[in-house]
Amino acid sequence: MVLTMIIAVTSFAIAVAKPRSRSVAVFAARVAMHARIASLLALAGIGSASAASRWTVCADSSAAGACSYFGIAGIQQAVDRADAGDTVFVHAGIYVPVTSREVRFQKYTIPGAVLIKNKALTLEGEAGTVLDGSLGPPTSGIVVEGGRIGIEHFTLRGFHVASSEDDIYDGHGLFLIDAAVRLRDLTFDHIQKMSLTLRGTARATADRLLIQDGHVGIWLEESAKLRLNDSIVRRNQSAGLCAYGNASARVYNSVFDGNQDDGIYADGHAVLFVTNSLVLHNVPFGIRGVKSSSVRVGHSVLFANQQGISHEPGEDRVTRGPVLLEADPGVDADYRLSVVSELRIRGDPALHDSRGASLPIGLLRR
Repeated sequence: MVLTMIIAVTSFAIAVAKPRSRSVAVFAARVAMHARIASLLALAGIGSASAASRWTVCADSSAAGACSYFGIAGIQQAVDRADAGDTVFVHAGIYVPVTSREVRFQKYTIPGAVLIKNKALTLEGEAGTVLDGSLGPPTSGIVVEGGRIGIEHFTLRGFHVASSEDDIYDGHGLFLIDAAVRLRDLTFDHIQKMSLTLRGTARATADRLLIQDGHVGIWLEESAKLRLNDSIVRRNQSAGLCAYGNASARVYNSVFDGNQDDGIYADGHAVLFVTNSLVLHNVPFGIRGVKSSSVRVGHSVLFANQQGISHEPGEDRVTRGPVLLEADPGVDADYRLSVVSELRIRGDPALHDSRGASLPIGLLRR
């Protein structure tokens, strides 16, 4: 901005100023001085407003002409190089961790194959972009601390631990600390600890996630906040989604299927809201809230859970909203409701698509 203003003022001076009683030589010297000042400011980078950059990463150097960086180390290098508003674009391929960077959170050390710290950027993959922790040393996948980040079109799989009983938080998929993050089209597969973790004041909006066959699907704690939409959380060894402390989540048009320690779980003072969703085949409960937590569920289906909602003393924190069906919704293998089911099970009237049409219960993907 400063540089632009100086150049504009200099141009204006050249265009309208007249030497009058001063000599032409004096006038020319003054114009030259302004030009030199502008040049020095440009060299110093003061006030320059450059366009956002796009940094490209390939899986290996065989595509040397297409990319500036290579491998998972190249992702880290591009992230380090990126300025506010830039995009790091990662081409399809298998990216295997070799080393990691660490951050501290409370008493824990979190190593990440990729660390994004206090940045404002977008990390974008494409179909077939995979961070594969199963082929590398124990670490977590992507760790984000602070900043405003977008992450989209990645698969994270096989991240594992060295020890499950220490204060090293390896084996996580995506670990967010005190950051504002937008997530879209991500798959988490066979993550040994938590696939998606939000801690501290982390905030995330997540669309079209597939979280499957890991330990915990989603973990929220402290005052973290999540908005989850159009996502599948299934077949995890523990909870599909669990929230502690003062964390909160709003869940829309999502599926929790076959998780082995509750589909959705709230503890402490956590607050959860669930609508237009399918909670199926979970053990022991589809939805459970304990202590001073609060869970409200409506316009949803609870079916074939070992038990739908916990009513045990101290575990009665779930409020039933309208249209809570506890019967077979008639979904196919992709969790789509049949036409008959859509007519029978009306979605939340407060939710509409871009054309103003009401949204059905279940996934929005077609």
